[in-house]
Amino acid sequence: MKTLLLLLTLLSANVSLSQEAPQTGAMTSAPAFDQERWKKLMVLIDSEIKTIKGNRYSGPELKHRLFELYSEKIKLIKEKENLNLLKADASVVIKNGKETFFKASQEQYKTAQSYALTIISQYPKYQRIAEIYYALAINSRDYGTASDTERFLKLAIANSTGESKTMYNAKTALAEYYYNNKRYHEAVVYYNDVLKNPDDEWYGKHLYNAGWCHLKERNFKKALDLIKLSYETTKNKKYVSMKEQIFMAIGIFFVQADATYEGVEFFEANANPSAPHLLGLALSSMNKNNFSMTDEVLKAALKDTRKRKDPNGEMKVRLTQLDVYRESKKDDQYFDTANSILELHKKNKLDKDDLFQAQNKIKEVAGFMQINLIKDKSKDPVVYSKDDYKKIMRYFDILSSLDRPNKKLYRYYQGETALSAQDYQVALKYYVRAVMNAKLTKDKNETTRKSLDAMLATIELAKLPKAKEDEYTIFAFKNFVIFYPQSDKSQAIYQKLFNKYFELNRIKKAVNILMVYKYYYKSDENIHREMLTQILDYYIKEKNTDKLAFWIGKIEKGYLNFSKEYIENSIAVLGGLLFNKYQALEKKGQIKEAMKGYESIYDSKQYPRRTKAEAAYAIAALSLEQNKGKDSYKWLKKSLDLYDDKDLIKVTGSLYVLAKGYRLLQNVETSNEVALMTARRFCKDLYKNKEDFYQLINENTIIHKMNIGTLIKVEEELKKCDLSEKLITRTQNENMERMIYADNYKEAITYFKAHAENMTLKNMMDKYVRYKFYQNPEVVKKDIADLQPILDLSAITTQYEYVTEFAKKALEMKFVFTEEEKFNEDKFNSELEQYFAMIGELNNEAVSLSKNSGPQEVIMIRNVLGKPYFSLVKAVRNYIPKGVDDKYLEGFKQGMRQITESLISKGLQVDREKMAFLEKNNYFFEVQKNDIVGLEKNNSLEKALNFHSAILFSNTLDIGTSNSNRVVAGQ
Repeated sequence: MKTLLLLLTLLSANVSLSQEAPQTGAMTSAPAFDQERWKKLMVLIDSEIKTIKGNRYSGPELKHRLFELYSEKIKLIKEKENLNLLKADASVVIKNGKETFFKASQEQYKTAQSYALTIISQYPKYQRIAEIYYALAINSRDYGTASDTERFLKLAIANSTGESKTMYNAKTALAEYYYNNKRYHEAVVYYNDVLKNPDDEWYGKHLYNAGWCHLKERNFKKALDLIKLSYETTKNKKYVSMKEQIFMAIGIFFVQADATYEGVEFFEANANPSAPHLLGLALSSMNKNNFSMTDEVLKAALKDTRKRKDPNGEMKVRLTQLDVYRESKKDDQYFDTANSILELHKKNKLDKDDLFQAQNKIKEVAGFMQINLIKDKSKDPVVYSKDDYKKIMRYFDILSSLDRPNKKLYRYYQGETALSAQDYQVALKYYVRAVMNAKLTKDKNETTRKSLDAMLATIELAKLPKAKEDEYTIFAFKNFVIFYPQSDKSQAIYQKLFNKYFELNRIKKAVNILMVYKYYYKSDENIHREMLTQILDYYIKEKNTDKLAFWIGKIEKGYLNFSKEYIENSIAVLGGLLFNKYQALEKKGQIKEAMKGYESIYDSKQYPRRTKAEAAYAIAALSLEQNKGKDSYKWLKKSLDLYDDKDLIKVTGSLYVLAKGYRLLQNVETSNEVALMTARRFCKDLYKNKEDFYQLINENTIIHKMNIGTLIKVEEELKKCDLSEKLITRTQNENMERMIYADNYKEAITYFKAHAENMTLKNMMDKYVRYKFYQNPEVVKKDIADLQPILDLSAITTQYEYVTEFAKKALEMKFVFTEEEKFNEDKFNSELEQYFAMIGELNNEAVSLSKNSGPQEVIMIRNVLGKPYFSLVKAVRNYIPKGVDDKYLEGFKQGMRQITESLISKGLQVDREKMAFLEKNNYFFEVQKNDIVGLEKNNSLEKALNFHSAILFSNTLDIGTSNSNRVVAGQ
């Protein structure tokens, strides 16, 4: 119980101290809400309240304690309510009102106040009654309506004795109450008593508040003395420091006490940096209309920022100077400061907000001066202050650097300023700069339009030399149509700009303007035609055939709807200038230029077909020389479309060279198209390289995707073209060789079916099909079924079936010895002899079968012949006789070892014989190395017997074993 009371007493004391702090500003930040601490304290408070209420004795001391607990509970409830308010949705707070969140604390407040008043009523002579009044006052101030605060504090003072703590606290609280309610005169009375106690840690704060009270009562010297004393307490850790509040306020005290210089010294001595506080001092000084003093303070602030190399601090001083100088109408100082800001900006990265302020301040002054520069605009010439004119222009220079995104705007303002002063050439320069800045930012807003309009108007006023006037005029016209290709003025400006360019012989630019004008104003075709007529006349005069040919080509196709008569006359002028010129270029090695010339001849419809054909053919040949096969063929086709047969047949030799050239460039399809076109076009004619074209077609068709169907169709077609049988047969043989060499089995079958009458092809296919048969018999039999009896495989098919059956028999041969409880030696020997006989019969069958077999079948026989030997070895080794003693068993194993070694030796001998046969009959092996077809195998046996290198070079020993039970000689 005593521990609980002590804990809550200490908590209560801490809370009371916080409540005594005045409302002029909290000294410490509130701690974060701790839910666990809150619950713990609430449990402790409720527990002690319950304990006190349950006590039989209920004198004033315990009731006083109960009132303190009620007060503590208000604080805890209020903490929770504040948290709930912060968490609540803003719309809920607005709808229900903040007061709805504090109902519980208000109820607790009323409970505590009612209970305290009851105590006072019951025990009017209670010696600590002053403490209850003081607590009532603090509760009223912090949780109630504060309407009772003054009354309770006065009652606390009236019931306190001597210099008690309650008396001091009550006077302090009452002084702060009057201070916060602006009853400064009454506050001073109580602060006079409070300040008699220098031991209070809040002494510095009381001095500070008292100083403010005297300042409000216009006791300036006294106020300054008190706040200076308050600052002295900040040097003693005994007191709560008011340093920050003092620095913010003391400037006003120095100014009001006519001690501004002392204020400068104070900040220079005690503040680092001092500039921010000196600015406050300067503004306070300015409020008293003391410019000289204010300027000195600002200089001191500037000195501090420069000493510390603080550009942002200096910027804030400069901003204050701008305000002070403008208010005091110190134009020269304002101008100097604006220039200083520019220099500061060039050397440092300044705060954006400060820069924005500087821009606005300078802009206001520059705008005001611009408006008032010309007093009487009716006079000519105008009268103005040249000094002001220079300042305005300089201000806009400064602004264009400080505010780069709006640079064009300030250049426009400079142009307008110069125009108003009738300084036309300067105005034009600034309008140009405004437009150039707009081009950089691609900004065509109102300022850009105004700059261009003003420029056009100013050119007429400036009376410039012709060259300069042309320069400015072109600049204005050109940029006007760039920014505003369609507008109320653009139509006329296109025409004026074209005329200006044509006047100055800038024909290329005149053409460009014509093109742009036509794009945006399509309906002005008559004007466009007149413009182009001027351009064509110029090209004719200058003999510029390239340009002339270009435009004639366009107008021939209907460009601008020129009359037929005009077009024919233009062509007549151009006619004789071209062909010889381009041939001369070709001879000089200027191939690109020559090709362009030939192309222009081809494009022009007025030239004869032969000339146009030769021009296109020349481009095709030149393109091929440059390894541009695609371009070459494009032009060759154009040429062939124009050539008459009587002219084209004369150049078939050249055509063959082109066709061969395309193939060299890997354009096989193109090469074939040229050859086929020639062969078909002159099928019945005799011409140079006729047989060469036929061979080239065959070669190209084989090379290009092995398209046998196409090849056969082409052969049938070209047979009608009077080609020799010898050439046709030889070409067929060469085609088949290519297919067999590439092992294109399907294509070879298809091709042979089309030419089965060719006996050379039959012999080649007979040998090739036999080879393919042993890869996949069923597929091959199906493929050549309709070629019987030309390709007859019946004999090899029958023999293949015998060999396959034999191989199956050898692979499936099994050897199993009878197992008995008592080993029967005679029966075992009988079975062993039987198995030897089976292997012997198998060998005899192999010899008989091999006599009627070809090399492929022999290899298949020998490939499986060794397997039974190793199967029998495995069966013998795995057999263990039962019912015999160890000595007999050892003798049995020794005898069987001799037998198995003999079997292994014979099996290996069979394997060696197979390899020897392979080496002797290696033709099929060499063919097999080129096998890339990979036909589908029908079953597992065929896969096992398939004639491929992995099996050919496998050891028979491996074929006769499986899994991990391998037979090793001598085991």
